[in-house]
Amino acid sequence: MKEVLLHRLWEQRISDLRRFTTTDGSIITVKNTGSYNTGDGPDFHFANIQTNDGLSIFGDIELHIHEQDWYSHGHQKDPAYNRVILHVILHPGKKPAITQSGFRPPVLCLLPYLNASYYVLLTKTKQLPCSGGIKYINTDVIEKQLQKSLTEYFNDKTNELLKWYHTGNGFDQALKHTLLLGVANGLGIQKNRKPMEVLAENLSQVSVGVSLQDLKRRAISLSGLEKTDITPILAKNECDFSGSRPGNKPVDRINQMVEFLYRLEDLELMQVRKNPSDFWSKLTQNIPGTKNRFKLLYYTVYLPFLNLLAGLISDTSLSAFAYDSWKKQHIAPPQSILKPFQKAGLDTTKINKNLSIVHQKRHYCEPMNCHQCAIMDAIIKNTA
Repeated sequence: MKEVLLHRLWEQRISDLRRFTTTDGSIITVKNTGSYNTGDGPDFHFANIQTNDGLSIFGDIELHIHEQDWYSHGHQKDPAYNRVILHVILHPGKKPAITQSGFRPPVLCLLPYLNASYYVLLTKTKQLPCSGGIKYINTDVIEKQLQKSLTEYFNDKTNELLKWYHTGNGFDQALKHTLLLGVANGLGIQKNRKPMEVLAENLSQVSVGVSLQDLKRRAISLSGLEKTDITPILAKNECDFSGSRPGNKPVDRINQMVEFLYRLEDLELMQVRKNPSDFWSKLTQNIPGTKNRFKLLYYTVYLPFLNLLAGLISDTSLSAFAYDSWKKQHIAPPQSILKPFQKAGLDTTKINKNLSIVHQKRHYCEPMNCHQCAIMDAIIKNTA
């Protein structure tokens, strides 16, 4: 588990217990758990503990999963830890902490003070940390967290487009290049994102005045999927066919990307401000085999693109359109995303069908950023 989850437990719930016995048998009372430190140094500053004889001690508190982490983290050599007055651990070791100044702070092992719910919360490995507890959390809390994830995901998708935005060829071409590369990347999901980007980059430089069929032939040749007199720009077997569903075959996705490029080059980009939905229809309508994929790309690429454009030209109405449309999305997340939440006890039939849970899983659950999640906060508060 991440120590930050232990930090959150200390910050929110341990203060309710107050009175503890340290590993050497001394009785202490935690008068103030301290202020959480998000920078370097001890985890909590300005803490206050009281000894059994009434002596108040002020200073820092350091928390670790294992007692020996004090040494593996090098705190014994760091003067920043000289003000530590209490070393809080989950699993005891054989070597108590000592500061650089030679002080041995008392050691508090939390394990005996945690009930079964806390212990499971802190020691889960394969399951989501909220497993079991999430089913008891109010739906409003879950929806609020997922709305937060939905907004963050939209902003992340907008910022991702910036890596393709280059103004060297003028504002209009820079925007077209950004949209094209975003769509090419999305058409390459999951295994062919980079090859599709490389092809789109090359084709965008030679697309003017070239027929659609010639552009498709050139794209397939450059991909190396068919042998022609044109030298491929992709390494042999760089396009991954393994496990691809029929709709994801590289040849089909390349042709779809080329048709999108061909239509994009023929449109005046700023027309998008008049009718964003109509503009997308002109770009994607009736391209074979793309109905579901372009529905997804409308949300994950096009709306973030509109948001990016709106920011560049200070168009608040376009920005509002993009974000309002994003919030109204109705896309069922893939089962591979939903499964861990279902195992954790979340009734996924009661949450909105949108991409919020994708961001929730990738940004909060997989990296165990539980300390930033309102659902985990609620579980900790509800765990007696």
